[in-house]
Formats: sequence, structure tokens, C-alpha cells
Amino acid sequence: MSSILAAVSLRWRRFGWRAAGVALVLSLGVGGAGATTTWTGGADDGKWTTAGNWSAGVPTGPNQAVFGGLGTSNTIGSITAANFSGAVFNSGSYSFTLLSFSGSLTINGGAQQFTTAVGFNSGAVTITVASGASLTLASGIARLAVTAEFKGAGDYYLKSIGTASGTFSKTGTGKLTLTGTSFAAPTVFSAGTLILGANPARITFSSNVTLGADVTTQFQLNGTGRGTTYDALDIAASSGPTVVTYGGTLALDFGSTFADGDVLDLFKYGTSTSANASSSFASVEASGLYSGTFTAVDSNTWTLVKGGHLFTFNETTGDLTVAAAPVPVPEPATCAVIVAGGALGLALWRRRAKRA
Repeated sequence: MSSILAAVSLRWRRFGWRAAGVALVLSLGVGGAGATTTWTGGADDGKWTTAGNWSAGVPTGPNQAVFGGLGTSNTIGSITAANFSGAVFNSGSYSFTLLSFSGSLTINGGAQQFTTAVGFNSGAVTITVASGASLTLASGIARLAVTAEFKGAGDYYLKSIGTASGTFSKTGTGKLTLTGTSFAAPTVFSAGTLILGANPARITFSSNVTLGADVTTQFQLNGTGRGTTYDALDIAASSGPTVVTYGGTLALDFGSTFADGDVLDLFKYGTSTSANASSSFASVEASGLYSGTFTAVDSNTWTLVKGGHLFTFNETTGDLTVAAAPVPVPEPATCAVIVAGGALGLALWRRRAKRA
């Protein structure tokens, strides 16, 4: 089965460095093997539909378009009603901008970047980034009208999700760093690591969020400023009994010391806090200045005693609170030893007093 990619613009730019052996494949769902045709730009008009710009004519049907090896900046105009098997970018020395597409995108190497907003408008979209590679959506997803899935062991950087009637999922084992603040689509994080910005940030999801069993959600805790010195996640969905489903590991990275009485509001849930969180994290881990594994006290409360403080994370409220560490109470056996030792000491003192 073939699929159509309409009104798409591709642009790439040569940088001063070069990475050999890198391939990026844009598959449009056309089955079967076909010939390849390489972009040469020989016609000097920048048009996809000009046969003279290709080594073997305009790619059609099962043919595959190949780019790379050009020593100058090039721009390809819009691809209107194009039907071809895919595009291969053979050098990490180029970045490109893709305004809209449907189908699948596979990045086998290099650091690739979409510099303008991407629109996913028709057909399910699957993006796979291999280990060691990365994809940056520097201006985010402007419109998400379909199901979009991020796969693979590579790393993603996503600024935002704008207008959304579709859904977004992260199923790959690599990292996903949210570089913006606003995400509109219902989102499922099934695997990998979720990072809330390179620096502490406040991230807002306007639809439901699910944190799966195999995902690690990282929070940077460098102070008491919500969204400025510590990470914060707002799930502002206005409908449904559950707006966030916990799962996997909550990883808290302490980059600062804290005082008794500090409260960090890590999660906020719409308008009804107590009714809008469900399930539970499998574990809560601390690293940095306070390290250790939190203990599950009950179905939604986790505690850690470290550095003279009692840290308590409550899944219902989404708050991490800091209090004075409780004073240790001796075990009964220890108390008995202390009492016996005291009695023996008293007896010896009395004996010495009588001799005197």
C-alpha cells in the first residue's frame, strides 16, 4: 500500500563538521523494493518535480530519494501529491526542516533537527531513533491530528505540542527531554527516561498523562522555586476521574540542601487534587546531596530519612515535604541492656562508697 505526502517542504544546511556513515530514512509506507534516485540539484531551480535535479528522474512509486554529499546549502520546494518509498539523508553534516508528513521516520545516526514546527496531519506517525542518535523538534509539534509514537533507544528533544486531536506516546528506551512548557495531547510515557527540561522547568499538559511501568521520571530539585529552581509538572486536564496515572520510577535529583518546613509541589492535577491521581510509582529514588531509596509507608506515601531530615512524597497531593528527622527510639533489647548496665554501675558505686 502506498501513501501520499502532500505540500511538504524539506530544507537542509551544511555545517562545518561532518559525520560519516549516517543515514536518516523517511518512509512513506510504499511496499516493495525499488530503485534509488539521488538529488543532484542539477537543474538549479530547487524543485522536487524537475527531473534534471535527480540522477534517475523524480522519485515515484517504490523509488527512494537519496540526499547527501552536496557541498552547498540547498532547498527543495514543496512536494505536492508525491508518492515514493522514502528519503535517505546520508550525512550527519546536514539538518533539515520538515513542515508536515505522515508515515514513519527512522534515524540511524547523527544529531538530526527539525528547526521549524512539524505538523502531523494524516495517518499514524512512527518515529524511531537508534541508539547513539538523536532527534530535536526545536519548534515542537504545531498540530497533532493523528497518533504519534516515539520509538528506539536514541534521544529526543521536544519543545511542545500545540493543537492536538490525536495522541502522543513514548515507547522507546531512550531519553525524552521536554525543552518547552506546553503539551496539549493525551500522552503515554511507556518506557525510557522522561526529563523535564535541561534546567528546572514547569511543564504543563492540558490532557491526561500516563507514566508507564518502564519509565523513569526525573525531577531536578535545586531550590524552592517552583518551575525555576525545581521541576514541576502540571496536568490540567478538565475531564475524566484520572488525569495522571503513576508508574515506573520517580527519580529525585537533589542539587541543593533543604530546610525543615520546605514544601515542593512536584505535581498538580487540574481542579480536584484528591480525585485526579491514580495507581502508584514502583519506586522513588533520590540522588545528589540526599541519596537513597524511599520507603513505601502506605499506598500513596513514600519517606526517606537523610541528612537530618524526613522527606515525604505524597502521591495524592503531589507534594514533597521536608521535616525534622524523627529521634531514634531504642529497641526493647537495647533498653534492657542500658538498664542492666546502669544497675550494675550503681551497685559498683555503692560498694565502693561503703569501703570508703
